[in-house]
Amino acid sequence: LGFPQALYPQEDGKTIIVGKKLVEGNYVSMIARITQNGALDTTFSSDGIATINTPNSEFISVNIDILNNIIVGQKTEVGATTNERIYRFTTNGNLDTTFGSGNGFITAGALFTFVENEKIISAYDNSGTFVIQKFNSNGQANTSFNGGVNKIITVDDSFDVTCTAIVADYYGSNTTVIVTGHSIIGAIKTYKFNIDGTNQSSFTSITDNSLKFARTLEIAEGPSCFISTDNFVSPQRNIAVSKYSNDLGTLDTSFGVGGTVKLNFNNNNVNTSYTTLNQPDNKILVIGKTGTNTTGSFAIARYLSSGILDATFGNAGKTVTASNSTCDFPALGVPSIPDLKLLVIGQSNTTNSGPTGSVQVAKYRTGITLKNNFYDFEKKISISPNPTNSMLNIETQEKINSINLIDLLGKKTNITNFDNNQVDVSNLQNGVYFIEVATEKSIQVQKFIKN
Repeated sequence: LGFPQALYPQEDGKTIIVGKKLVEGNYVSMIARITQNGALDTTFSSDGIATINTPNSEFISVNIDILNNIIVGQKTEVGATTNERIYRFTTNGNLDTTFGSGNGFITAGALFTFVENEKIISAYDNSGTFVIQKFNSNGQANTSFNGGVNKIITVDDSFDVTCTAIVADYYGSNTTVIVTGHSIIGAIKTYKFNIDGTNQSSFTSITDNSLKFARTLEIAEGPSCFISTDNFVSPQRNIAVSKYSNDLGTLDTSFGVGGTVKLNFNNNNVNTSYTTLNQPDNKILVIGKTGTNTTGSFAIARYLSSGILDATFGNAGKTVTASNSTCDFPALGVPSIPDLKLLVIGQSNTTNSGPTGSVQVAKYRTGITLKNNFYDFEKKISISPNPTNSMLNIETQEKINSINLIDLLGKKTNITNFDNNQVDVSNLQNGVYFIEVATEKSIQVQKFIKN
């Protein structure tokens, strides 16, 4: 599988992995699918792996739309220039030539998120700015975005900036988009926009000049977001996770110390985060690497919502798994479906010559799988209609105390209005969800489809 850069879980327990691999002396873009037991899925592109053979290219992001099409973002290095595209593959691993202009791709930022029935908002960096664009689900430009300009260019910060993450925030009354990155001198930059392309006026664009380099962005209920960074405190590179208010862009001082926690595994010199996940119980998983510049191991920590390490996880909140890696390659994590255990993937090498070794995959128990005793899967509730495009009716003989919606990445949204045992899901993007209903006697979970 070469060098993995991102992964995404399918509902059937299989996992999509994207990155790059070496083909005839060149690195080219790679997409693969593995089964729930970790083997290559031979129903995908005949042998489990497909490539786009553009030299010096790699896939860096992946998501799955409501029709099970696989959307991936690609970066290609051409001298000092970086070209970016978004490709679409069918569920069997073939390039979907109905996307874009008949060639299966569009020219757009390689980082993207879904809004409004699988419309795509993408982001990339260019000459000290973030550039944000919107596309319809078929890959055509959305002509109503930002007053018809179909592009947002942030204020020039007068120094190079690297875009590292873009996410849609569904927790507020209106869906918004948050984009983050960092400058070459270690300043975090974060902006928030409405999905029509206008600025979110209440949100103060985040600038953090404390020698941090943004890695991940995770949305949580509250509404709030977590930004994980590499924090340089000579001679060490540590992980820092900060919690911000999604409404205002200010630090949440109830989390950690002044809104931030800092993390070092085993007093190592190099600690890097590659994934941050907010569990359904609002605990925060931080997945990355620990070691030196030439060796490393998988490293995972879990925090309580207050920013304190969760002593019930691993060894006092942390766990390290040797991966025999001799290069600084990522450890990427997602929940595996349907058990929501943590699937982590990374590169394992035996030389310093680059990503020529093997891919290592590990699975961890988190203690909150949807099949443990905390959840009750006996059908004491029923939901209808399913699929639904608006209202979801809940039938139960017990009094409902609370309701949460959970997406396939484990993000939980609390529902405060369920009058007459009805939940309005019309604002959700299309996809597969779980509804968690807490009654006086139990907590019950059902799966539904929003279309």
